[in-house]
Amino acid sequence: MIFRSSVKRVESVFTDEDGSVYDPDSSVLEFYDSTDTLIESFDEGDCTNPDPGTWYIDYPVPSDAAYGRWRCEWTVTVGTDVYLFVFGFYVWNTIWPTEQEVRNALNNISTDRVSSDVVSYHIERAARRVTKVASSSAEANDIRDAIEACAAYASYLSYALELERAAGTMPPAVSNNLNRLYRECMFWRGIIQGYTADASRGHVFGTSAMNRSLYDDPSRGPSSTRVTKP
Repeated sequence: MIFRSSVKRVESVFTDEDGSVYDPDSSVLEFYDSTDTLIESFDEGDCTNPDPGTWYIDYPVPSDAAYGRWRCEWTVTVGTDVYLFVFGFYVWNTIWPTEQEVRNALNNISTDRVSSDVVSYHIERAARRVTKVASSSAEANDIRDAIEACAAYASYLSYALELERAAGTMPPAVSNNLNRLYRECMFWRGIIQGYTADASRGHVFGTSAMNRSLYDDPSRGPSSTRVTKP
């Protein structure tokens, strides 16, 4: 996990279509924070090249870095060809629950069913939503528990919807688990908003909005991609 003031290594092994390694003629690395703001830019002179085709940079994350998903855009030039590689990583807030803590709430559901990227994505989304609605008197531990509960619900919802799309129906056991996680999410949101801890009062928080609109595409999650510039 990457926190403020820690170091993130971005590394790539450049290979051609035949699998042979190559060193780019030049390269530019640009780091963008979670607000899509360009923070710093580097060139190949700032990188380490320990072996043919292998390049990396150890990026010191700023002490005031914005929390959430960052990306590094690594543009390399080989002759007249230009390639863009995109690497994503999260700058974690210490108050956020870890991925494993969310998985524990999901009975350690495997990464085959819910990927690490999906869980991390929903932790960030839940953190934004929970901290926005939390009362000024909410305790830090309660905020953390609320983020965990909401991230667990949203992560499981992505899994449940994939099952429903594939099978045409949602298995009863999955539906029951989803309802349980939803009630826990509402319970903790009630706690941090200062309402009586009564999960049945879900309408206070906009039940239908929480169930669909807040995570309007729960299956999506950030991932590293490669594209080629024209």
